[in-house]
Amino acid sequence: YILAMTKKEWQCAVCDEANVEKAHSGSGASPAMKPGVYTIDTKGPFAVPARGTGHRYLHLVVAPDRKGVFGVTTRRRSGVFRAIKNNRRVWEHVTKEKMRALRSDGDAVFKKSKKLRQYLNKHGIVQQFTPPDSSAGV
Repeated sequence: YILAMTKKEWQCAVCDEANVEKAHSGSGASPAMKPGVYTIDTKGPFAVPARGTGHRYLHLVVAPDRKGVFGVTTRRRSGVFRAIKNNRRVWEHVTKEKMRALRSDGDAVFKKSKKLRQYLNKHGIVQQFTPPDSSAGV
């Protein structure tokens, strides 16, 4: 899905989602706005009663310069690797922006995944982490 929002609407939405309590600087220097930097965060688990298969996790990806917001659901929190591997090219095609870096919080699902690290290295994508007590900004 692609979002069409003004810069101010986007920044406020990001701050609200990240539960930021201080006023936004308005500098426009959000990590999601830097060329080639995609931001990802994982939310969940969410109950999925209609499927009768338990829970799902939502991996939310924000493209650079607010060109798109994408959501991928998986059965496991660790499904983030598969979500990125299966969808990276689609995200790049839709946004016309090559993934040069992937920014996330310091959650173990991002830091400890050997498969994810190897995949990102293979494709020349730098893995970035936000400070320990902050959100990825998604």
